[in-house]
Amino acid sequence: MDCKQYTDEELFNMLQEGYDVAFDKLYIRYRDKLVRIVYLKLKSIPIAEEIVQDAFTSLWQRRKTIRITTSVYAYLYSSVKYITLDYFRSNKIANQYIQDTLF
Repeated sequence: MDCKQYTDEELFNMLQEGYDVAFDKLYIRYRDKLVRIVYLKLKSIPIAEEIVQDAFTSLWQRRKTIRITTSVYAYLYSSVKYITLDYFRSNKIANQYIQDTLF
């Protein structure tokens, strides 16, 4: 299966029908782009990669129940954005705890 041969919507439909290779193609298509976006906010490649991995893990786990109303990329971008925001929130809480404990 050639990655460029299928649209995102076709790949997503195939993913929902159980074709694992469709997930791989979406991952290959968007992983690097999403990592770059998260990296610009966090300045950490390992954390950016982990956040993107979390977004794709969520996509995989919820593949049979997700309804995408815009585009697959918009869905993944939103997912990464919210995971990044959660990271900021949890990191802020952790930093506050450390400051409170040390001082």
